[in-house]
Amino acid sequence: MHNDLLRETKTPLPKEEIVSTLGSEKVLQPSSEELTVEPDSRAIALASAKRGVSWGSEKGLLPTAVNGHQERLKLRKPCGRYSVSLPFKENIQENVNLGDFRSIASKRLDLDRDPKLNNLYTKFIEEYLSLDHMEEITNIDDITSEEGFFLPHHGVLRAGNRSRPLRMVLNGLQKTDLDISLNDVLCKGGVIQDDLFSIMLRARKHAYFFSCDLSHMFRQIQIHPHQRHFQKFLWKKGLNEPVQIFKLKTVTHRTTPACYLSTRVLKQLSLDERENFPKAADIVLHDVYLDDILGGCSSLNEL
Repeated sequence: MHNDLLRETKTPLPKEEIVSTLGSEKVLQPSSEELTVEPDSRAIALASAKRGVSWGSEKGLLPTAVNGHQERLKLRKPCGRYSVSLPFKENIQENVNLGDFRSIASKRLDLDRDPKLNNLYTKFIEEYLSLDHMEEITNIDDITSEEGFFLPHHGVLRAGNRSRPLRMVLNGLQKTDLDISLNDVLCKGGVIQDDLFSIMLRARKHAYFFSCDLSHMFRQIQIHPHQRHFQKFLWKKGLNEPVQIFKLKTVTHRTTPACYLSTRVLKQLSLDERENFPKAADIVLHDVYLDDILGGCSSLNEL
């Protein structure tokens, strides 16, 4: 039976054609022709049979789920920050069961840390809390809930980096017992920024050049509260300390849509503030690559 489930089958899907271009975003429209594609993940077939879930797919540069998601980017809080939703693939419900993820995250909880790493890790967690980028789960129903996803994590020492000596890596690629990860069910989205070569070429035409980066770019953008249970993780300060459960409140690095969500919010910010800051909006719209800004001016006064 499993062999039948895991066998790749060809499914006819409507071919999509690019019918117009808005900036660097491509709008897709189905044509009357058909294109045959093959599912590339045996986990989709296996999990569908086990859980009765109708799994979707990403078609084209900007999937339907991501296209529709753009409208929700208009949710801007009074403080100026944007709140976005995780773009799940087509036909995937937000209460999708991804399998047993808690036990895997628990096994990956590294308790045998050397004192230096443990101290840096603890400071990193405390900073995350102080910046309101995550919150502890204390409600008993939420603690015992099997909904969402637990992200395994580990710390990486950054030799020579005095300001940020440790980086916390959250693994959205971790498979559960159903051989599915959080990243498997999320849309990646398209590339909506100019290519790096064009940005660098434009920067060289200026008499005065500057470069900078956006601090904590992903963490400046909030995830809608009803989806934060997909970004839970376990934490324990030491062997004799209780296990705590946290959920991240912001866009998380190494999740599939992180780059798209952050660059799309930057684009929305430039459009929303164009009237107030026309020059800055133009730079953010055209001269940003991921979180790096490369720009310039013709005079020091303008700079």
